[in-house]
Amino acid sequence: MLKKYVLFLSLASLALVRAGAPLGDSEVSAALEAIGKSFVNATDVDAPAQRRATLEGLVARLTPNVRLADASEAAKSGASFFEEKLDDSLVYMRIGSFDSATLVQLDQAIERANADSAAVILDLREASDNRVTAAVEFAQRFVPEGKLLFTERRRGNDSPHLSGASTKFNGRLVVLVNKRTSGTAEAIAGALHSHGAMLIGEKTPGHAVEFERKPLNDETALEIATANIVLPDERAIFPGGLTPDLAVSQDIKNIFEESRRNGSVKPFVFEPPQPRFNEAELVARTNSEMDDEREQSARTYDTALQRAVDFITAVRFFDTRPKSPEPPQPKTENQ
Repeated sequence: MLKKYVLFLSLASLALVRAGAPLGDSEVSAALEAIGKSFVNATDVDAPAQRRATLEGLVARLTPNVRLADASEAAKSGASFFEEKLDDSLVYMRIGSFDSATLVQLDQAIERANADSAAVILDLREASDNRVTAAVEFAQRFVPEGKLLFTERRRGNDSPHLSGASTKFNGRLVVLVNKRTSGTAEAIAGALHSHGAMLIGEKTPGHAVEFERKPLNDETALEIATANIVLPDERAIFPGGLTPDLAVSQDIKNIFEESRRNGSVKPFVFEPPQPRFNEAELVARTNSEMDDEREQSARTYDTALQRAVDFITAVRFFDTRPKSPEPPQPKTENQ
C-alpha cells in the first residue's frame, strides 16, 4: 500500500508531501497520468521511463527476493565440509556447500557419530543456496522416514516434501544459524527445528529458497524468488525467517577462516589450562597468572558454539545422573 502522499507538480521538480488517505488503484493511475502529461522533462516520465521506475521500485521493495545480478556471475561454491570431535560423545559439523560431495562427507560423519553415540552440533551459519532438492537431501539425514520436512509453496501449488530415507542420525541435535543462513540452509534449519533440534544464534533473513534466473541482456540477469518454504506447523520462512531458541549475535567470519587454517574449532570453545603462580616467579618478580589473564581477555571465542556445548553438556548430565531412590512410604495403622 502506498503511503499517504499528496502530489505536487512544479516546473523544476516533482515533490511528494504527506497528507490525505492511502491511494487506491484509480488514484495511482491518475497520478501517473498527471506526471506523464505535466512534468517539465517529458523524457523523464514517458512510458519507457515509467516502466524502468516500476522495475527499480519493485526490485528495491522486494530485495533480496527479487534482484538484478551480473549475467556472467557464476554460482559461488561454498566452503568445504568441516568435522571435529569436541569430546568422546560430541561432534561438530559445519556445512559450507550443498553439493553431492558434501552429502557423502556428511553421511560418513554421521556414521562415525552414530558409532560413538555422539550428539551433533550442526553449523549452518554463513551457508546459503537456492535449491529445494538440496534442502530435502540434507534435512532427511536427520528426520525419520515418512515425516514431513516442509511444504514447497509456489503460486497456487503446494508440494509437500517427506523424509524419503531412513534416518541416518537420530541423536541429540543442535543447529547453529545466523543472519546469513539463507535459502537451502534456512529450509534445513527450519525442518530440523520442527523435529526437535535446538536453534542457537541469530534470526535468519527469511529468504525464499529457490530463484528463477532470467537474462535480460549480456550484462544483467533478473533473479526472481519462485518458491517459499512452509514448515510443518504452517510457519512460512519468507519473509519472517527463523527465530532461534537461544539468541547469540556475533560476527564469526574470522573464526571460520582461522579454524579452517588451524584445522580446529576447539581454541574458540575451550579455555586453555591456567598457569599457577610459583616461588620461582616470586623471586623473578613475574606473574604468569596475570599474563595469562591478559591473554584470555584478548582471546576470541565462538559464543554460539560455546552455548551449544554448554547445553548438550547440561542435558547429558541430567540424562546420566542416577535417579534418587524412592522415599519410604509411611506405614498405615493397619500395617
